[in-house]
Amino acid sequence: MTGNKLVTYLKKSFFTGAFKTVIVTLSTIIFLPLIIQQVGMETYGLISLTLIFGGMVVFADFGIAKSVTLLIGQNEDKNNVNTIVSNALMINLSMLTLIGFVFFMLVYFNVPILGEKLQITHSLKNFILFVGFILLAIMLINNLLVAILEAYYLVHYANIGFSLSSILINVFIYSTSILTDSIYILLMAPVVSFVSVSLYFLYIIKTHTKVGFTKPDRKQIKNMLSISYKFLNIGLINSLMIPANKYLLIYVTGSSATLGIFDIGLKIAMIANSFLNAIAQPLFGVFSNMNKNKKEIFKIASKASILLLLLYIIGSSVFYFSGKYITHFIDMEHHEELFLIGMILLVGVTFSSVSEPFYRALLGTERLNEALYLKLLIPVFNIIFYFILSYENSLEQIAFAYSLGVFLSSFIIIIYYIKSYRKVIIK
Repeated sequence: MTGNKLVTYLKKSFFTGAFKTVIVTLSTIIFLPLIIQQVGMETYGLISLTLIFGGMVVFADFGIAKSVTLLIGQNEDKNNVNTIVSNALMINLSMLTLIGFVFFMLVYFNVPILGEKLQITHSLKNFILFVGFILLAIMLINNLLVAILEAYYLVHYANIGFSLSSILINVFIYSTSILTDSIYILLMAPVVSFVSVSLYFLYIIKTHTKVGFTKPDRKQIKNMLSISYKFLNIGLINSLMIPANKYLLIYVTGSSATLGIFDIGLKIAMIANSFLNAIAQPLFGVFSNMNKNKKEIFKIASKASILLLLLYIIGSSVFYFSGKYITHFIDMEHHEELFLIGMILLVGVTFSSVSEPFYRALLGTERLNEALYLKLLIPVFNIIFYFILSYENSLEQIAFAYSLGVFLSSFIIIIYYIKSYRKVIIK
């Protein structure tokens, strides 16, 4: 890709990513207060509980999605793409079957997966697990589809899909809550949203690429697994930390309302993070296609990181002064807790976007072991701060521990990449 085309692609990805964030923000501001008013914080917490199991998608994916982007990017003539995609799908479906069997056995032997403090019926607990598994399967397919889009420089279409997902999930939950009082039907609303996005991704791939399916190649599957397990280790850290903290919160407190507050605080932080990551999101595909030009990669990553740092400071300041009005609008009853948790998570979680260009540079140049060790700092710091911080309020304790873990690990990623690059230049 030439310089001008690269700039055009990055601009396109940023603007669609920024548009996605605006849509997510407006959708949240409009529908979240209506949903909470309609169903209550406890029921909203149960809906967010089903989405926790979506965090297991990184395990079912087995690092395959990132491997697909990397391998397609390295395949200059794109003559092996169909085999790469078919191999990936076969591996993912095999992992999904294994996870499904484990889920079935846990339910069959009445293992308290959701803890024993959650005051809901046994049948509702099992239904939550069922919906969680369905969402896991759909998100697994979506991961693969997005990986293909990223490899073909089509991230802007993925951003549009994510915008669609945000709108639909809120619309379906709210409309379902009006049409029925059944919690079982309400919990299925997110499924419809994710399926709709899957169909959209499939349409874009069909109309903009020549990707298809063919017979999987066992030899290439072994090669793919040798790469993907490294991405798996990294992905497990990235994707399981939020579900793990949510699970810890519901296990310790048994309060779906508390989980709902934590989930909304995360939404605030993730919306801001999504806006900032619109700049860094397409860089993995770009770096995968130019992984031998380390000087150019460092130049692009540095400029992106500086811009992201400036936006991070501005965004954090804006929420500090206006956040109370936002949280009051979302839920008057819990607005003070929402502002505090939102602020704690915003400062830590969104700082990860500042380090994201350097992190994607590590991935794009196949420095996977280094990326893994650096990301391992998140759970290490998370656990350390969880035990160091002593609060009567478990919600604040968990929020601080996670936020500080992300912040410190992100700072170390930036310092490490800059120093390692300078060593290479000196040599």
